[in-house]
Amino acid sequence: MIFINFFIFFNLLFYQNRLPLKHEEPRRAIIAQEMVFTRNFIVPKICQEPYYKKPPFHNWVIAITSLRDKYISNIDARIPSLFSLILLSFFIFFLYKDINIDVALISSIIGLTSFSSMISYGVKAEPDMLFTFLFFASYFFIIKDKIFISSLFMGASILTKGISPLFFYLSFLIFLLFEKNKKNFLKKLSIHFFLSLVLPIIWIGLYYLKGNFNALLNSLFFEVKDRAVSGIKDIIIDAIEFPYRAFLALFPWSLVFIYSFKKRKINDKILLSSLIIFSVIFLILFIFPCGKGRYFLPAVPFFAIICGNFSDFNKRINLKFLNIFSIFAFIVTSFGVLFFIFKGYYFQSFLIFLIGIFSFIYFKLTINIKEFGLGLAIFILLISSHFINYYRTKYMYNYHKDAIFIVKKLNKFGHLPIVVDEKYKKLRLLFNIEREYRMPLYRSKNFKKYIYMSVTPLKKLTPIFQKKVKKTNLYFYLMTQS
Repeated sequence: MIFINFFIFFNLLFYQNRLPLKHEEPRRAIIAQEMVFTRNFIVPKICQEPYYKKPPFHNWVIAITSLRDKYISNIDARIPSLFSLILLSFFIFFLYKDINIDVALISSIIGLTSFSSMISYGVKAEPDMLFTFLFFASYFFIIKDKIFISSLFMGASILTKGISPLFFYLSFLIFLLFEKNKKNFLKKLSIHFFLSLVLPIIWIGLYYLKGNFNALLNSLFFEVKDRAVSGIKDIIIDAIEFPYRAFLALFPWSLVFIYSFKKRKINDKILLSSLIIFSVIFLILFIFPCGKGRYFLPAVPFFAIICGNFSDFNKRINLKFLNIFSIFAFIVTSFGVLFFIFKGYYFQSFLIFLIGIFSFIYFKLTINIKEFGLGLAIFILLISSHFINYYRTKYMYNYHKDAIFIVKKLNKFGHLPIVVDEKYKKLRLLFNIEREYRMPLYRSKNFKKYIYMSVTPLKKLTPIFQKKVKKTNLYFYLMTQS
């Protein structure tokens, strides 16, 4: 298990500092970066305008990685997710090892190598993997009857995404039906609930003193309303799509589970509670359309425990089935080899060739379903890392180079504040400018002298320089006002 953790950690990390931030990653990174610059860790801000949609715990964790040099690299932004993934696998193992060490090992590996955890969010600078780890850690300690520690992790998970109590307490209220000492368990759960609110209440209290508290409340209200209210059409479409999304999120172990399912008695509280929590998360996200792909991630470790218990991992695999996957591995890696040779990347083509040969032989020699599941998970990891991520490092637009050019130009005019046009929304460029300039950007013009970055030329003013970034012309003006 330690070897697999190290192997996955190394391969997932391999290109992450060179791979440009994408999707929501720049948003999480720029908030953390401005916290480091301003030392204001209470009010999340983007270009010094308050950001209300997410609590700040994930931003705090990213900020901690860069307090020494005040510079958030791509790897600084992504490493919290990767460490959360690794820690999650060990928590799954130690939760179950005293009951059945074989189930503990395979469950840990399943949690580590499921598609959504390993590939989709294991290295993203987004809060989902950290949230999943904190949520599961809270579950781990309440099962171990350590209420106070569990409540601290629950409070941190609330400060990461806010939705955790809906999954957690609803599940344990159902679990209460199976408890012999219901009164004592309900008392512990009540204490846990109130203790878990301590950290969020402290943050809200500090926010009240330092930020616009009414704006925060209004934003949270409309965020919940927007997610809760949806048309019948959206609900039906999401309900149809969700089982498919869940299957992919748990792949390849969802396939293994279906192929090798075996009946067994539910004779321990960890398995029972895992079944309940997984079912509650699944049903909530099945019924309510609310960004289900990411929100399903907390169900993965509980599925790992369920799959570890209900799968016959010694079940032999049909040889025709294995031949199909051997040919599949050969075709995928052959395409990668030819693509990289055509692009002139000979080392990567040789690496993909080795992965293909190894995978072809491995699937040919595979005997049971456990070997097949792990082999397929590792194959997905290697192809994703050394083909897809490598390709992205070469061909995704790199705003960092533009930022370096812009900052070199701006440094000639002194270290003036930079005000950004409200119309410009590309956070990937703004984040990179901030980390090269080593100070936050602004949206407001409350300065006597500043640099104004505009997406349109200003009448009667001559820009100090202009730069085309991707398809957008940016104009930079030296501005003064009384």
